[in-house]
Amino acid sequence: MPRASLSHAGERDFNISIEKLRDDLPASNFPVETWRQLFQTWAKREFVSMDEDTKLDQLSAHTVQMWSMPYCSDLDPDVHDVPKTRRIVHMDRIYDITKAEVMPRCDGREIVLTTLSKAGGS
Repeated sequence: MPRASLSHAGERDFNISIEKLRDDLPASNFPVETWRQLFQTWAKREFVSMDEDTKLDQLSAHTVQMWSMPYCSDLDPDVHDVPKTRRIVHMDRIYDITKAEVMPRCDGREIVLTTLSKAGGS
């Protein structure tokens, strides 16, 4: 997988939402996965791969993308289990985070998130 190129402010042209998995249990004590928005930020997006499969006569597409954004401690993989407790939402589409990296830059640090997005049958 290629290394992310470091992005500069003018290259971040996607306004994305970062969501966090909530820890609390509902009143029924039945575990339900609920998410809440942590913040919005501008990010650069690069496509790593795009694939289509047919399983049981259903077409399924997968895309792997890398999102580069300014450093934020809420996305630091040394502090949080980012793939398990965070996700990206852009234009009502959910992107599951598979990897988070902190990249050094001469003018500061940057977070690079690798995501998997699926469309069609699961």
